[in-house]
Amino acid sequence: MQSIEVTGLSDVGIAEDFSFAEVTLATRDGSSLRCRFQPKSLDMIVAQLAQILTHIRNHTASTDGYTTPPVTLASGVTAAAPAEGTHVVISITGANGVMFHFAMDAEIAARLRSEIEAAETSVREHPTQTRQ
Repeated sequence: MQSIEVTGLSDVGIAEDFSFAEVTLATRDGSSLRCRFQPKSLDMIVAQLAQILTHIRNHTASTDGYTTPPVTLASGVTAAAPAEGTHVVISITGANGVMFHFAMDAEIAARLRSEIEAAETSVREHPTQTRQ
């Protein structure tokens, strides 16, 4: 099977009825590869690629010698309990405009709140010693 090195997106189109998306991928040799995705397939592929990227980032050593993923600055965050009330939903918007949604049990949300409060206190008390 031939391997094609993709270097970026050169064009994106979404059907008016949102039934599919077409993406043109730019390749190392200057050619293009046009792909059509159904929403369910695109969601699954993007999630799988995100897992692969996270795995790579988590195993990349920083210049200081410790393993750390690059950090994406958040430009907004909200938390809500949907009408069903079974989970707390956290929505985080990155500075790059991408929004992520996470559903978690109330117990995990409480632990997250506690960890955020501790991190916030640490940043206030020792702003130059906090490692991102």
